[in-house]
Amino acid sequence: MIILKIVAQELLAALKEKLLGFRVFILCLTLSVAGIGTIGSLRGAIEEGLDRNGQLFLGGDAEIELAYRAVTEIEKEWILANSSAFSKITDFRSMAVSSATEKRVLTQVKAVDGSYPLVGEVVLSNGLSLTQALAGKNGLPGIVVAPGLLQRLELTIGQKIKLGTQDFVVTATLLNEPDSFGNFNFGPRSIVFEKDIYKSGLLAPGTLFSTQYRLMLQNAENLENLKKKFEIDWASAGAKWKDARNASPGTARAIQRLSSFLVLIGLSGLVVGGIGISAAVHAFVSKKTRNIAILKTIGATPRQIFWIYSIQIGVYTLGAIILGLCIAIVAPFIVKLFLPNDLKVLAVIAIYPSILIESTVYGVLAAAIFSIWPLARTEDIRSSRLLHGTN
Repeated sequence: MIILKIVAQELLAALKEKLLGFRVFILCLTLSVAGIGTIGSLRGAIEEGLDRNGQLFLGGDAEIELAYRAVTEIEKEWILANSSAFSKITDFRSMAVSSATEKRVLTQVKAVDGSYPLVGEVVLSNGLSLTQALAGKNGLPGIVVAPGLLQRLELTIGQKIKLGTQDFVVTATLLNEPDSFGNFNFGPRSIVFEKDIYKSGLLAPGTLFSTQYRLMLQNAENLENLKKKFEIDWASAGAKWKDARNASPGTARAIQRLSSFLVLIGLSGLVVGGIGISAAVHAFVSKKTRNIAILKTIGATPRQIFWIYSIQIGVYTLGAIILGLCIAIVAPFIVKLFLPNDLKVLAVIAIYPSILIESTVYGVLAAAIFSIWPLARTEDIRSSRLLHGTN
């Protein structure tokens, strides 16, 4: 009980002095906890976004991808038997040629069927639906292109673009493509109907292209069972499986590596902050040398003295951690304003208790590790220092 009374008196005195000597301790620990918490919260927000929006990013519950060919009749029957709806996409690269300037630009072509998109909505510049835009006009099939492609070809809506041997009329520019997140394209996107691209001669034998079959399921909880069935039935088909549980594995890996790197930076900052913590505690103990000598003179044991100052350090640690956690909760909402548009849409900013607990543990460990050695010096302080006038 006497220990707590002495601690309370010491803390009141420190407050009157406006925590002089402990500002560095509080600042270092607060910034360290806030940094780790903010990084962890952003990582959690992006991972949560991937989990929640997997179906949207993939464009369905599951996807079967084939290289350089479409499905056979037997494979198509399998898809029909195991899905409530499906959409076929043919993806490849080609040169887009301006009919007006003869300029050539590499474009990533997506040839779709009438069911695309199964999930989400394609947003076009003039408010048309994708079906209306790709219907074309004046006897020519329509094409929807990214704004960058139109600029590089120096064209406007209503002019023609040639893909292979087929002319297309530009009916709109592409503002939003729901299943584009995390996809790497070699050039600006173009979207056409699959039936029209076959007239261009670009999908002749030997052409490099991929076909993706997006599946919608009546019961998405059967994804794991369907995946196992796919692995058996399509074992020799050379097909790849992807589903909404991990819609963008490349993005997930990149985010995991980036977050690991950022956490490493945060831990490095915690170590640097720990040096400041150690220096602050060392200065604190040195300043309290006279008080410690007096306590020993009146009969305080080394253990009691250690706990008196350890509890004080613990109180300062608690305050710094709470302040750091408050910053870690607010900071992601601010950081989101400066994220790229894709990540803004993806990130689900919220309070993630597990991340905050992790930050707290790191903060407590750092404060304990870097404070224990300076606090242990209290045992070396002798009451005889009072006789020598040592502070």
